[in-house]
Order: sequence, then structure tokens, then C-alpha cells
Amino acid sequence: MAFHTAMRRTYKYFLFTAMVAAVAFAALPKISRDLDAAKADENVDVIVQSSEAPTPAQHERITGKGGKHKGDLSAIKSGFYSIQGGLLRELADNNDVIYISRDRPVSASSYEYAPTAVNAPLAWAIGADANNVGVAVIDSGINAQHPDL
Repeated sequence: MAFHTAMRRTYKYFLFTAMVAAVAFAALPKISRDLDAAKADENVDVIVQSSEAPTPAQHERITGKGGKHKGDLSAIKSGFYSIQGGLLRELADNNDVIYISRDRPVSASSYEYAPTAVNAPLAWAIGADANNVGVAVIDSGINAQHPDL
């Protein structure tokens, strides 16, 4: 009897937590906040993450509006583009688009972008911390001539 009561309590807690997370993360914007300052006529390099690997039709949707397809990042279902800042909202309205982030150089000192890029303030506000978190860095290449290597 005590076991069933504990299981019900655990189930209710899990359900409540899942509902809170769904509501909190459902409202997340599809555009990285560091792109808010992009001017309408300014070309910005972006990574567009899609629900599927990039297709020629997706590339055409962007290049047809004056954007430039610069490459695919198929392993993470993304494409790399240069596009005018004024077209970002329209691009984000596409159901296939999951997230649009600025393409920025990655280095050991790139931490200043990380909290904004992953919407960390929201996670911190709901009590999430770094305990038991694994981190993976996906990079498009290695510079074998770099002095650290």
C-alpha cells in the first residue's frame, strides 16, 4: 500500500514537472536573441536548424529571397546561410525551422555567447543547474596547424 502511494506521488510529480517544462519551453522563440539587433538590410551568417536534414527545397526557400546557401551541417539537420536580418522572422515562421542562430566563431573563450544561445536564464529561473549535465561540442573541422594541437 505504501509502495502504491509513493508511486502515485512520483507519477504526479513527474506529470507536473513535464507540464511545467512543456509550457516553459513551448514559448521559446525560434530565433537566437543575439539576432534581435540585426538590421533589416544587414546580411548575417546564420545556422538554420530544421526538423529534417536540409533539402534543395529548403535551400531554394532562402536563396529565392536573396539569401546565400553556404553549406550543410546534415549531422545536426542544419544549413549554413547568409540572409538579410529582415527575413529572419519570415524564415522562423516556417514549420520546418526549429531554430535560427548566428554563426559565430567558437573558441575556448566563447562562453559569453553560451547563456543567451541556449536560453540559460530561463533554465536558471526554474531551478535547473549544471549537476549531471553532459556537454558535447560539434565542430565542422579541425585546424591541424593550431598550436594547441
